[in-house]
Amino acid sequence: MWRYTSVRRVIVLVISLSITLTILTLTSLFLSTRNSFEENISLTATRVVCSLGKPLVTLSWQNATGTTISLQRRMTTFEKANDLKGVILSNSSSTLYTDAAFDDSYAQGIYYYRAIILKKEIPVAFSEVISVAIPLCTLKRVDVDMAITATSVDRVPSKNTPIRPTTTSEPKAPPLPAKASTSLVVIKSSSSPPVVQSSTAIQAHTAFPSWMKWGAYVGWQPNNMSAFESLVGKAPQLEAVFSHWGNDDFPTIYNERVRDKGRTLVIFWEAVDYTRPYFNQPEYSFDSVINGSLDAYFIRYAKDAKQYSGEIILIPYSEFNGDWYPWAITIGDNTPEKFRAAWVHIHTIFKQTGATNVKFGWAPNGTSVPDTSENNFELYYPGSQYVDVVGVDIFNFNNDWMSFDQMGRDTLLKMRKYGKPTYVFSLGAAENSKKASWITETFTKTLYQYPEIKGWIWFNENKEEDWRVNSSQASLEAFKKMLP
Repeated sequence: MWRYTSVRRVIVLVISLSITLTILTLTSLFLSTRNSFEENISLTATRVVCSLGKPLVTLSWQNATGTTISLQRRMTTFEKANDLKGVILSNSSSTLYTDAAFDDSYAQGIYYYRAIILKKEIPVAFSEVISVAIPLCTLKRVDVDMAITATSVDRVPSKNTPIRPTTTSEPKAPPLPAKASTSLVVIKSSSSPPVVQSSTAIQAHTAFPSWMKWGAYVGWQPNNMSAFESLVGKAPQLEAVFSHWGNDDFPTIYNERVRDKGRTLVIFWEAVDYTRPYFNQPEYSFDSVINGSLDAYFIRYAKDAKQYSGEIILIPYSEFNGDWYPWAITIGDNTPEKFRAAWVHIHTIFKQTGATNVKFGWAPNGTSVPDTSENNFELYYPGSQYVDVVGVDIFNFNNDWMSFDQMGRDTLLKMRKYGKPTYVFSLGAAENSKKASWITETFTKTLYQYPEIKGWIWFNENKEEDWRVNSSQASLEAFKKMLP
């Protein structure tokens, strides 16, 4: 019996020593690597967007050699250093992750993220905690189209300093230049050069110019347009929609809603998959277009557009002179030469398919961001035989309130040299006490100085700002009053 007792004691002793040695080894490993890992790991929130009514938060980091990462998300801060609850990503060797795990009951507010550094699947250190302001997302497919974008967000040094989504795009919100001291309008005379007058000298009218068509973007839900028509009391001639290369074939759902009512369908055709981070999609790059990788998709889209048979204005790469889309020249290895080559490639496919009902619309933003000579929107012009109409997007933000001319005059005047029909493809103004008078001034006065503008589209969404015509009763009445 004593032999068995001794054996048991030896076994217990060996196990105890093994456990102690393991603990000491792990502790030594943790202590020896913790500082170096914490110095090397830099967790960053690079993008916050809304998609289908829920937030998407893109996070990035750099892994130390031989380590993996788990990510935590909490609505409260991490009170204990070794708290391992709230893991949303486990043992990943990647350096990029999009958090799409928000349920239907998520709340708007500050959320906290932290990376757990793993060595052989064992936690050895933690990153600094970062905080991110999560917006309230509504159930609109175009939430990503007007993505709330945070570019180059630095690591937050304090848990009390949240990363806030900026309002510089999604898609219509670029930073604007400083206000001019006076509002100027260029009136083209029979002789050169143009005559410049102050806006106060322009005669006011009761409605917008009769030579212009008007339209609206009202979202993707089928009943939105009928509700908008009831709201303003008139039926638009143009209807704008968004379509994405990574998600959508040609939108035949608009056959009855648009074509059969004699409207022109304006498609913002975006080279992205809206369910993924925008800036890591090489399959939709200029290079992929030029080398023919997307030809099958383009041919199918062109055939469906031809079969649609109604008038279409197709706008690839809108706002290409901004810095909030992956097709901008300021992003990666994009160049104006690649932009033009990709445009010509797509245009050629539509022409060969016989989709003569499709007009190609070339649409820079009203202001180049960054406003540099290298980012001059004129560098992107593909050539007159590849462009049917030109246009701009103009949005008036509360943080830098401007007249229509102050935002779009320079771009519109430069576009005159192309000799193409011109449109304001997206137009909106933020709600404030000046909005109603801004609507009246723009439509009954300022637009009369632009005979080349053949139409405009009001962006009727409550997004970065409340662009809707009914953001207030005064704004709605001003909008209704200027409709013919």
